[in-house]
Amino acid sequence: MTAEGSRAAPIVVVASGGSAAGDDRVRAVDARIRLVRVDDETISSALADADVFWGSDLTAAQVDAAARLRWIHNPGVGVDGLPWDALRPRDVIVTHGRGGHEVLMAEYVVGGFLMFARRLHVALRNQVARGDWDRPPAIGATLAGSTVALLGVGGIGQAIAHRLRPFDVRILGVCRTPRPIVGVDENHGPEGLAGVLRTADYVAVTLPLTPQTRGLIGERALAWMRPHAVIVNVGRGEVIDESALVLAMRSGRLGGAMLDVFEEEPLPASSPLWRLENVVITPHASGAGPARARHNLDVFCDNLRRFAGGEALRYVVDAARGY
Repeated sequence: MTAEGSRAAPIVVVASGGSAAGDDRVRAVDARIRLVRVDDETISSALADADVFWGSDLTAAQVDAAARLRWIHNPGVGVDGLPWDALRPRDVIVTHGRGGHEVLMAEYVVGGFLMFARRLHVALRNQVARGDWDRPPAIGATLAGSTVALLGVGGIGQAIAHRLRPFDVRILGVCRTPRPIVGVDENHGPEGLAGVLRTADYVAVTLPLTPQTRGLIGERALAWMRPHAVIVNVGRGEVIDESALVLAMRSGRLGGAMLDVFEEEPLPASSPLWRLENVVITPHASGAGPARARHNLDVFCDNLRRFAGGEALRYVVDAARGY
């Protein structure tokens, strides 16, 4: 094909889910772009001609049928839902929308810690359920002087650390490759998990789902934690063994949990987590907000411009690590 013919060839972008509000911006990136919005019924046929997939839900069969596919952009950060066994043998680049959720999720985590420290969830329950003036135990507790564990010290973990510094807390990190990080007092590798959990009053889980992190917070890890400790999970639901967490909460071996992600979503009505008084549940919403949507669109359009121009893409996922 001549250079002129190559320039004229369309770049087919198949978009699944999300808002169509920014579609005009996507089309304006390059005159060759042909944007096709799909639903569950039309996605398979559209992928046959796709150069780019903009979305988070694909099956292995759909990847196999997408012979022209060269790039997948996942709007979120977690890419564990993609069919990696089908993707790894292919020369398909995967990117994600890193950066748009960090402030939102960090504020969520700090809010959860403050809520449990001040027992605001108990006060709210007393108000709504009973109109009760009863003062919850330890209503005067503070974050000051406590120890916070960050399981995962990437962008989200660092944003949490930054927002916790004014509260006069000690911050310990656990990550795959420990290194000095501004705002984190100590940063440990996976072998330091037990010691960190035995010390922490508050634990934030921001880990991606990998073979190494699946079920990481199970019966043994929960037993390491202090009886009054609070855990907040904004990473992936499968990082915490929910059955073990329920047992720990019921037996009083844990002070509280705030969960935004779950092993199964939506969380089934039959889950005992709904009925535990010291568990606060939110519907995978810690990273949601208008600012994130704008950021995700900015990231995708910038990478689409790079893709059209043959430049290196930003926020490329390491297929071996899965994040």
